[in-house]
Amino acid sequence: MKKSITIPSILQSLLTPEEVALVVQAVGYVDTVRKFTVYHLLQYWCAEASEESKKLR
Repeated sequence: MKKSITIPSILQSLLTPEEVALVVQAVGYVDTVRKFTVYHLLQYWCAEASEESKKLR
């Protein structure tokens, strides 16, 4: 479990939620869901990508 927690912390050091919000706004996308934002989606994708790469080894 500890390994999966490091992925979001690395993502947070690279991209802040505010930076993601600026990019989303520049693109013109509007979040319609309050609890699951684009930032959470990026965190999910990064976590899944890291787990998938471990499964392929």
